[in-house]
Amino acid sequence: MRNKGILFVLTLVMSTYQSCIPLKTVNPIEGYKIVEGKPNSKKEIKRFTKFKFSNYHSTNKSISFLKTKFKVFAHREKAYVTHKIFSDLDINFNLEFRFYEDESKYISLLNLFSKDKRDSNDPYYNEEMDEPVQSGDVYKFIEVTIKDDALTDYLNLNSPVRERLISYLKELSIAHNFYIKNTNF
Repeated sequence: MRNKGILFVLTLVMSTYQSCIPLKTVNPIEGYKIVEGKPNSKKEIKRFTKFKFSNYHSTNKSISFLKTKFKVFAHREKAYVTHKIFSDLDINFNLEFRFYEDESKYISLLNLFSKDKRDSNDPYYNEEMDEPVQSGDVYKFIEVTIKDDALTDYLNLNSPVRERLISYLKELSIAHNFYIKNTNF
């Protein structure tokens, strides 16, 4: 009985300091991140290795930057570029830029265990505020995949040009951020 009392008091104290349980935590990326592909995945987007970095501005600004560098085909939050990156290689690389947002999610313990819901006749009532699963910070990202017409993943660990391509993409992401900061739209 004493252990149940201690557990109750401990739970009460913890709930005053921690009123939510994180389900999904999303943080901005400093620099870049390599996300390895899963070759056996049914979804094409998961098959290829991705170079991922944070995008602090709109998709349109990022596409404007790409248009200063390449001939770009943009469609539904994606941009496609075919470019011969290295003059010493006879390969036309297909770069796919995917622009997307990701948000943190958490469970609000207050909403989860609340018996009294707010009055829906209240003019300031927002039904989403009573939901136990809430949204947190939202961040924008750009993912770049590099392949050829035969769907060879050039950012894969086994690729002989992986390091050169990662270096190229680092420079491209730095140029992107510089362009965005110094251009008025």
